[in-house]
Order: sequence, then structure tokens, then C-alpha cells
Amino acid sequence: MASIISVFLGWLPLIVILLIIFIVLRRYAARADEMAEVCRKNTEAIKANTEVLKAVLANLEKRPK
Repeated sequence: MASIISVFLGWLPLIVILLIIFIVLRRYAARADEMAEVCRKNTEAIKANTEVLKAVLANLEKRPK
């Protein structure tokens, strides 16, 4: 029984370190997903703005000088 406890105490620092790394990596992955969603929305907004800009430029070119 004592040997099992001593083995567990020997592995405990490694287990704690791996647990901390796992938690940090999950947070980074969640943040990366959020950033990907923001990038996707920005791309859609840029496409919409490009279409509006094309329409505005077409109207300006049609105006008499």
C-alpha cells in the first residue's frame, strides 16, 4: 500500500503539469475557433461592402459631368 502511494506521489507532478497543459491548449483552441468565426464574418462583410462600392462607382460613372 505504501509503495502505491509513493509511486502516485512520484507521478503527481507530471500529472499536474499535463493537466495544466491540457487546460491551456483547450483555451487556445476555443480562442482560435472564435477568431475563425470573426474572420469569416469579416470576409462576408468585405464581400458585401465590395458589392455596394461597385454599385456606387457605377452610379458615379453614369452621372453627367
